[in-house]
Parts: sequence; C-alpha cells; structure tokens
Amino acid sequence: MQALSAIRAEHRSLAAVIHGLVYLVRAAREAPPDFALLAAMLRYIEDFPERFHHPKEDVWLFARLRQRHAPAAALVDALQREHAEGARRIRALRRALGRWQAAQGDPADTGSAREAFAELADDYATFHWGHMRREELEAMPLCEAHFDAGDWAEIDAAFAAQEDPLSGASQATGFDELFRRIVRAAPPPVGTGK
Repeated sequence: MQALSAIRAEHRSLAAVIHGLVYLVRAAREAPPDFALLAAMLRYIEDFPERFHHPKEDVWLFARLRQRHAPAAALVDALQREHAEGARRIRALRRALGRWQAAQGDPADTGSAREAFAELADDYATFHWGHMRREELEAMPLCEAHFDAGDWAEIDAAFAAQEDPLSGASQATGFDELFRRIVRAAPPPVGTGK
C-alpha cells in the first residue's frame, strides 16, 4: 500500500502550492504581485495533477477499485468528473491571471482583475481540497478494503517506478524541481524566499 502513501504525499505538495497561491494573491492587495511566481504555481497545479497525479489515480487505483468493488463505480465516476472540473477551473485561473497581468498600470482595472483572480483562486482551493479529502476519506479506504496483495504489489511497483501510467515516461523529476523552485521563490511563510 505504498501507493496510498505516495498519493497522500502528492496531495500535501499540491495543497502547499494551492495554499501558497491563495496566500500570495491576498498579499498582492498590499504589494506588487510576482506574476512569474504565480504563473509557476499555476503551472504546477495544472501540470502535476493532469500529467502525473491523476493518471496514476485513474489508471491504477480507480480502475482497479471499479473492478474489485462494483458499488464504488458512482464514487469513481464522481472523482473522475472532479478531475475534469479541476482542469477546467485551472484554465479559467490561467486566463484570469493573464487579464490581471494585462491590467497593470490602470488601478481600477488592476484591482478588479486581481479580485476576479482571487475569487477564482479561493474557489479552486476549496474545490481541490474537498476533492482530495474525498479521495482520502472515501476512495482510499475502499481500496484498502477491497484490493488483495497482488493488486497492491502491481500498483506499488507502478508507483515506485515514478512513471506516468499513460505514457510510461518518468515525470517526477521535473515536477520535483518545479516544486523546489516555487518554494525557493515564494516568501515566508509560503516558501523560503531565497
């Protein structure tokens, strides 16, 4: 069941970056925003789940859960819809960040664009934290209850290989480096500010 530990660790990394994004947007009401850092955070919360995290859940955990415990199908369907909804929300955030950046120089436009982005960021954070809780409190216990030793051996091996189960390409290194860059660039308490 090492795969579940990996999912929980990935959830913590995502939650930290999402928290940092919300924090920095609020701080931008008092000081100029760091658009490069905000864009890096959006890139992380867009690319990491979509290219690395969600495919592992969908291919290795959710598909197996659907096979092993048919009553979980509705939960799996809902979680996969939430994955798609999260991707839609990230695209909206990216567009809003572009509008905010383009509005620099006009105080009225800057303020309204910042507040529009802040609202979307807060909504995304609430949505994604709820999604992760649902996976950890509903789906993972079902996996623990219904997977056998052979299931776990196969799933753990796939996760240990740190491969994207759809393409077979290792992506963990790139995301780890992006996460470290975000932590180094973000001011305390979000990061180290170095």
